[in-house]
Amino acid sequence: MSTKAFFKKASPYQDDAMNLPVEDLDQAIPFYETVMGFKLEAKRNVPHKSAVLSRDGIQIGLAENGGDPSNDGCFFEVDDVELAFSELKANGLDREEADYQVDEPYVLFFIIAPDGLCYCIGERRSATNRTLTRSGITCCGRHNPLLILSNHPCPKGRGIPRSPHAPHARTPLVRIGRRRPALRLHW
Repeated sequence: MSTKAFFKKASPYQDDAMNLPVEDLDQAIPFYETVMGFKLEAKRNVPHKSAVLSRDGIQIGLAENGGDPSNDGCFFEVDDVELAFSELKANGLDREEADYQVDEPYVLFFIIAPDGLCYCIGERRSATNRTLTRSGITCCGRHNPLLILSNHPCPKGRGIPRSPHAPHARTPLVRIGRRRPALRLHW
């Protein structure tokens, strides 16, 4: 059994996964190499300091381009979301729980890098796929009030994702940190 998740693709929140803004490139790179498992491929100083990092055939770029890192990041699709969290935690991610969330068809979690960029890491799952084993998501939403699993046979949930902010909504709201409002994610 593999101890590393496979990162299938990177989709930027803004315009370009190869131009993600950071304030200090040299301070940002070690997090991506040690915790996220990326490898530094190239580093440039013109027109501004930038670096290209790769992992499993995908690439991202960090750049001191004057952009606001708190408003940018990427969605990474992985083959196993639980394995991805375990790997990041084993590599030094300072977090006890993943706080998995469901936004059909994805099960996902969010991390905020020390440079301020936000990353959503998710696995596409169908209703017949396995459910989370260590997630803390429960069928009636008592332990994770934002969401329930849509394929869980809970008589209270009746298989519909719910949010306390919009209990009638079929698409759950997802919170991604203190600086960001609730979002509806659609891929």
